[in-house]
Amino acid sequence: MKPVPACRHWPALWLLVAAIAAPAAAGEHIRHPFLASQSAKAPEEVLLAVEIPAGSSIKYEINEHGLLFVDRFQSMPVAYPANYGSMPRTLAGDGDPLDALVLTRQPLHPGVLVGFRPIGVPRMVDKGEQDQ
Repeated sequence: MKPVPACRHWPALWLLVAAIAAPAAAGEHIRHPFLASQSAKAPEEVLLAVEIPAGSSIKYEINEHGLLFVDRFQSMPVAYPANYGSMPRTLAGDGDPLDALVLTRQPLHPGVLVGFRPIGVPRMVDKGEQDQ
């Protein structure tokens, strides 16, 4: 695959996504977003499998086969403030992949992989248990 030429009008995110997507297009066949390899630059730069786009009030889930489905419609008029998802090939204390919120100028589609630089760790309790 040819490298994507840099353009001063492209947001940095597009360049990062293009750079990370290239290995998969060059031969790595990924069947489930949670099975994608993390970046060689981790933990400074990591991948996120987007499950819920910024601004959405629909909670999506990616099942064990890699299929995206609607988990539920939020009953309150509350939207996710950022793109939410899980980091492939990580394991949190609750046994699930680590969760993350990724800030972008535009919402990202559920199921896509996006590269990002972690800047903090929010603490959360879900159903009385620590959720990471």
